[in-house]
Amino acid sequence: MRAIKLTDDIKYLHCEDEDGAHGVLILHSNDRPVRVAEVNDQSDFRFWFSAFAKTAESRKEIASV
Repeated sequence: MRAIKLTDDIKYLHCEDEDGAHGVLILHSNDRPVRVAEVNDQSDFRFWFSAFAKTAESRKEIASV
């Protein structure tokens, strides 16, 4: 299992086993997980990364008000 920091708020845990490659995207806030999504293919990754990036941006905008 490998952990990859994609942004300040989003990390990806990559796993490979007999079923193939898969992973978990984690959205963090203050070093605590806010949302977690299972990723089984590139389509899942794109969908969840986009959703998490929008959520992270919204949280930053709200925090700056």
